[in-house]
Amino acid sequence: MKKVLITGAAGFIGSNLCRKLLNENYEVIGIDNLSDYYDPSLKEYRLEDIKDNDNFIFIREDITNEENIKVIFNRYKPNIVVNLAACSGIRYSIENPDIYVKTNVDGFYNILKVSKEFNVEHLIFASSSSIYGNSKKLPLKEEYAKLNQESIYGSTKMCDEVLAVSYSKIFDMPITVIRPFTVYGPCGRPDMAYFNFTNKLLNKEEIYLFNNGDLKRDYTFITDAIDGIYSIIESNPKSGYNVYNIGGSKQYTTKDLVNILKKELIENKLVDENYDFDKYIKYVGMKKGEVYETYSDISKMKKEFNYNPKVTLEEGLKEFIKWYKDYYIK
Repeated sequence: MKKVLITGAAGFIGSNLCRKLLNENYEVIGIDNLSDYYDPSLKEYRLEDIKDNDNFIFIREDITNEENIKVIFNRYKPNIVVNLAACSGIRYSIENPDIYVKTNVDGFYNILKVSKEFNVEHLIFASSSSIYGNSKKLPLKEEYAKLNQESIYGSTKMCDEVLAVSYSKIFDMPITVIRPFTVYGPCGRPDMAYFNFTNKLLNKEEIYLFNNGDLKRDYTFITDAIDGIYSIIESNPKSGYNVYNIGGSKQYTTKDLVNILKKELIENKLVDENYDFDKYIKYVGMKKGEVYETYSDISKMKKEFNYNPKVTLEEGLKEFIKWYKDYYIK
């Protein structure tokens, strides 16, 4: 039985990946510092149905603590490492750059060094679609990533990729980079637009649609993202450094997102049909750090891993609102 160590195990993607691997009879070591960037009770909730699994070990630890990370690697000797721990969010990174550099760069470098020291068979880590910046070439192919990031968050992820390329070349390490595109779904991150808009509309608070609601995003439902990551874990690691987009490969505007949310809030009787949504929706200009559009080219994932995202934004938001109603309204 292979051991997989997952950092950010209580995060949205991390917890779902832990669950998938446990269902497939992997042994999983999960690390998370349970930070209070958003409500830690959501993170504890995500771990609730897996924490007592005999093949799951959870350790509360921060990846910036190199010595403690070494102790964990030495004790459990993972075959595969998936680094998902990170400070996420574009706007918060502009306000708090220090923590992003510490966690996303210094913390990732610790995982990189220790993975080399303990001869990990395959290191997989999450970069971000944010590294593409405002690229004019669409859809975004893996080779389009340049030094043109719009946010501190995107810049830290590009730093990680540069470090990983060097380590892979110098030390002959198999390293795979995934670039997820706006992963969403039940029990996701509350700071993401779909979750944040839902909270605010239900609380009769204003929401702001940047670029007058015409920002375009490529949304990836959580099960599609996990299927992509799992297929990489299951494969024999490729030599050297490899990078893959994981996306839905379809664009929606922010106005599309809000219109779908409005429909689901009414259908789930969270608001009535006469609810005045327009009163709380404000159309504004661009915000620093934002990009105008994202759109993934997933042909490489399709070719090499038979990756095939299935869930539309309409279907995914329907699942999210059902979960939201059950979790918050009860």
